[in-house]
Parts: sequence; structure tokens; C-alpha cells
Amino acid sequence: IWHVDDMLSAAGHEVSRRWSKLLVQRWEQLEAGAGRGDAKKEVSWGSGGTLTEADMERRFLRRECLADFERQQDIAALIGFARRSAHDDWDHVEVVRLCEKYGRWREALTAAQAAHKQNPKSHLAEEALLRCYERDGWDEEAFALRKQRFWNHTRPDEWRALLEVAEAAKQDLPALRCEAEAMLIERESRPAPLRGWLHGYQRETGPVVSQRVQWLLLEN
Repeated sequence: IWHVDDMLSAAGHEVSRRWSKLLVQRWEQLEAGAGRGDAKKEVSWGSGGTLTEADMERRFLRRECLADFERQQDIAALIGFARRSAHDDWDHVEVVRLCEKYGRWREALTAAQAAHKQNPKSHLAEEALLRCYERDGWDEEAFALRKQRFWNHTRPDEWRALLEVAEAAKQDLPALRCEAEAMLIERESRPAPLRGWLHGYQRETGPVVSQRVQWLLLEN
């Protein structure tokens, strides 16, 4: 089976030019609503997910258009199209990735900020923004975001990452440790989560201290 790149390379410049023109025309038609797949019919996507037939067609055509701009080495057009055609979290983070791939660091940061602003709950957008902040030396902004992440997900890896960026941002580490411990203690006083059906949907008795114990082990 031949890859598109191989076929176009073998076919020559004129065929490649026509292929590019055809992709642009098809994209314009799709965005105008012409010849779209079923907007209600769902098809499998990824690991257990689904997309509508129309969204699937749009995703595949967008991918072909991006690949064609890369083939032409038209980086400005590539990033411009990626930004204009971004539809969901994956697409917006792909804009960041493309900017990074071609050394457009300022554009990558701007794209990451826009993606995070559009969907602050997106883990993908948050990861992209943190990567940009930490790479570009935005230590205070990275610290604020890392702290929020640890408060939301009190995992060991998040605490280690928070300490690292806190040191870079010249934060008061003893004060941060006191604040983190106070937060964990306060959460112990909250009603415990309901246990599963194997336990008859009963609540844990007494404070749930596992998170603080795990944190203390890291600290010592």
C-alpha cells in the first residue's frame, strides 16, 4: 500500500499541486455544509469513544490538509490553517505542538494560553500551557498553575513538580509546606466518600488520612 507522500512524490509537481487544490476545495465545501456525512450517526473513535460521521470526516480531512501544508513546507499557512480549523481540545493543543515543532515559541505560548482560556478544565490544554510556562521561564505563572493542580490532584508526582517550580519562582517553601498540610488536614474533616457496592455503599468511618500520610512520607 502506497503512502500519500510517496504517491505524490512519484507523480510529480503538477499532480501535487492539483491535490492541494482539491483538498482546499473539499475543505471549503465541508465547512459550508456541502457533502457532509451524517451529523447524527456515530462511529467508533479512539479507545472506546465515538464521533459523528460528519465530525469524523472533518477530522480526517483536516489531518490531510495539515499534512499537505507540511509537505509544501509552508509553515505560516500550516499554523494559520491549524489555528482557524481548531474545533476541540485536541485541535487547539495541536496548534501548540506545531508551533513548538517549528520553533515558534511565542506563538506556542499564545496558542496554549488561548486553549486553556477556552477550556480551563482541559487536562490537555493545561499540560500544554505548563510546558510553555516552564520552558519560557514564566515561573510565577507556572507556580500558580502547578499549585492549583496539586490542590485538585494531591498526587506525589504533582507535589514534586510543584516544589520544583516553587523553587524556580523563589517561593517560600516552608510556608508552602504549611499551607499544603493545612489543606490536607482540612480535607480529612470532610465527609468520607461513599464506598462501593461490595461494601454495601457505606461511608468510611473516621478521617481519611491516606493522602496526608503519603505526603508526609514524601516530605520525610
